[in-house]
Amino acid sequence: MDFEYRYSDEQEQFRQEVSAWLNANLPEGLAAAGGTPRLDSLGWEQCQSFRRRLGEKGWLALSTDLALVFLEELGKKRLGWLLDDGSSAIQAAIHRWGTEDQKNSYLPLLADGGANVWRFFAEPGVRLDIGNLGIRASREGDYIILDGKDSFAGQGLWPDYLWTIVVINPDFPPHRATAAFLVPSGLKGITIQTPRTLVPGQTHQVTFDHVVVFPDALLGEEGNGWNVMQSALQAPQTIQYPVAEDAEVGDLLQYAKDTARDGVSLGKDLVLQQLLVEAHINSRITRLFKMRNAWLASTGQTITYELAQTALWEKQMSMRLSRIVRDVMGMYALLDPQDPRAAAKGEFEFQQRVSLATQNPSAVAEPYAVAIADALGLGKGKESG
Repeated sequence: MDFEYRYSDEQEQFRQEVSAWLNANLPEGLAAAGGTPRLDSLGWEQCQSFRRRLGEKGWLALSTDLALVFLEELGKKRLGWLLDDGSSAIQAAIHRWGTEDQKNSYLPLLADGGANVWRFFAEPGVRLDIGNLGIRASREGDYIILDGKDSFAGQGLWPDYLWTIVVINPDFPPHRATAAFLVPSGLKGITIQTPRTLVPGQTHQVTFDHVVVFPDALLGEEGNGWNVMQSALQAPQTIQYPVAEDAEVGDLLQYAKDTARDGVSLGKDLVLQQLLVEAHINSRITRLFKMRNAWLASTGQTITYELAQTALWEKQMSMRLSRIVRDVMGMYALLDPQDPRAAAKGEFEFQQRVSLATQNPSAVAEPYAVAIADALGLGKGKESG
């Protein structure tokens, strides 16, 4: 059975256009960053400027078939993270749940790359736990008041908007207790801290201290905030589409081919060969999972356990790959880009940190495993609708 995806004539023509444009216009700083973004103030300014140029070309609001091509071309430059900013999810939410005013105000801004949105840190397909929501909403006349603190995912030093999930009806059942707001980050009472983590700059702590929000910031219906976000995270334009090649595995295979130990190529070591084949097979399985998810989403079929299954597999295989990298490369797997001996611009050291950062840090059950059990009728029952 042939699982390979082949471009249509339109896609191939677009691929050539994107490839040529990136080769001619990619800023030196981003080209040098590769797959390890270091978004200090200068780097973030350059990133935002480049995203705006992409937006001007209409490449931040592509149809699904062309978005796949664009992502693959960015992936070849190790720059897929440029699109990992949540804008596709918030665009999907506004398309489905937004008012006409919200659509007219926000969609052009997002498509042009002119707004940076951080979202409440929620994983697709997982069960709602009201106790894990740290922000509460109350009414004061015609306004909504937000108080509390929660984690947000997003790039850059400061967002333009915060896509926030709050508890607004605490006495209601969980599936009717939440609301989603798109909150301007400059409102009085908002403070942001970005803690030092294994992958700096990706997770932020946002505190709301009696923040006054206008009713037009509500996204979707009151009481339906969790479903608004979850439906957006599972929308066709938000699904992670598979790229043709796994850059990390490809770099590892090339390293083994080019590197000798005691005069013998690492690629000829029988034990290392088995590990490298395992890494390749695991990456192909990940690609097949993502192809299935993309097919389900693009054909309008119901997605149940599939996103959680893929996310759990990726999380586990990331840890497995990090061990294989260390077995193949030894101490060189831990050299960052500052060291001239680092392979692939320090990509492997970054992979080591990411593999740890994505694991479940709590003592409770793995949320993706719970989501799979719920979808298959093996859990204790969903707490949200």
